[in-house]
Amino acid sequence: MAVIENAAVSSEVLAEWRAALRAMDRAELTAQQLVQRGAEHALAELQRIGVTRENCIAMLAGIREALIEVHTVAAERGIVLPDYSPPSQESQELRT
Repeated sequence: MAVIENAAVSSEVLAEWRAALRAMDRAELTAQQLVQRGAEHALAELQRIGVTRENCIAMLAGIREALIEVHTVAAERGIVLPDYSPPSQESQELRT
């Protein structure tokens, strides 16, 4: 699954991310591009409306609602989308 990584954390993380990109096939690169574009759009919108806790909460709720709707429409049409499983707490702890 395509993910957003904070590659700016360190030069090592950035190097790992770049290496992972080079190992991706066409579909994975396309997915990664879509994810990065979505993140860019969301962050630009957040910057435009103001970075506040309330705006972050509202945008995240809206994005989650949209994801549910996308999966609902896909299921109605018999389209199987990749499963969305957020990172486990354990994997998040390993990154910190």
